[in-house]
Amino acid sequence: MLKTLEEAGEKVDSLVRETFENGKLADFLDTMAKLPNISYGNCLLLKSQLEDVSKVLPKEIWKQYGKNVDEKAEPLQIIKYDKNNQETGYILADVYDVSQTDSNKKEKSYNKEFLENIMNNMQKKLDQKYKLEFKKEENIGETIRHIIFNMNDFSGNSSAVDFIDSIRLIVEPSVYTIQKRFGLETTNNDEINNICIWGVDQANDTLKQGLKDIQRTVNSFVKDFEREQKKYLINMNYKNQEQENN
Repeated sequence: MLKTLEEAGEKVDSLVRETFENGKLADFLDTMAKLPNISYGNCLLLKSQLEDVSKVLPKEIWKQYGKNVDEKAEPLQIIKYDKNNQETGYILADVYDVSQTDSNKKEKSYNKEFLENIMNNMQKKLDQKYKLEFKKEENIGETIRHIIFNMNDFSGNSSAVDFIDSIRLIVEPSVYTIQKRFGLETTNNDEINNICIWGVDQANDTLKQGLKDIQRTVNSFVKDFEREQKKYLINMNYKNQEQENN
């Protein structure tokens, strides 16, 4: 178990480098697909403690959901902001994965046609925002890529990473992660491998910023999807009720 925040920070640094040097980026993105609202650093820490980690919560929150944590389960540790910690603001906190509870929840599955409708709606809204002509993409992977590209502003890139690499480092891993999130076939595996090869020669800070940008993009995409999904379902229910009334 981790003992100090300093140890946790050093662990994250080594895991970032290892993710690119050993070509494990796809494995990491598989984890991020399950934990889109958790920082890249905590995703790395959690995966290093439990390979198949999928959903984590503190023991007391699991209890609120009516789920009990196995008494023999070893807690997983994450870095958490705590406003009561006046020294650094951060602490090491214990969480437990859903597999360490008595939950029998199954992974959510998505209908492909349903996904296409929601994502087309997302793309249409972005195109309207940027005054672009909406054009339905040939496949759902291209729709995701289009949305992600418009979600990010690459015009003001001032890092050591050039414009093309900056786009590739954010867009392609984000596309891969979102396809995994929704149970779609990944369409850019070779590109993910190429990013690993490129990343071996990059500074650790560059790679950390890249993972941070990927997590931010995926998290924003998932939140936008959930909002659009909610509106879509309300609209569909309304239409169905109208048909029944008629």
